[in-house]
Amino acid sequence: MYPTAGFVRCPEHKLRELLNVYGVARIVYYLRKPAVVRDDEIEAIREFLQMAENKELITSGDEVEIICGLLENKSGKVLSVNDKAVMLYLEELGAKVCVRREEVNKVQKN
Repeated sequence: MYPTAGFVRCPEHKLRELLNVYGVARIVYYLRKPAVVRDDEIEAIREFLQMAENKELITSGDEVEIICGLLENKSGKVLSVNDKAVMLYLEELGAKVCVRREEVNKVQKN
């Protein structure tokens, strides 16, 4: 899932043996104990990475389409982008709007 990380099910007393496996550099600890990642957390990571893989990088000047909400199917030009939101100019409405990043898709140019 992560290029440099792997998740294993292993009894705690066998963890040191994993360090003999080619490519294993270390074991992650939290509060001086081996980190435990629940199955639902691994699944959430998997889903997040899959969504991120399918998303294109959005930058200022790009044309995007809003894919949900009141402005669904409206497209606009990206004015700015931060970690959580995209500021758009919707020419059709003559307005600037701020939407969450996951609510837009980049318009493919032919």
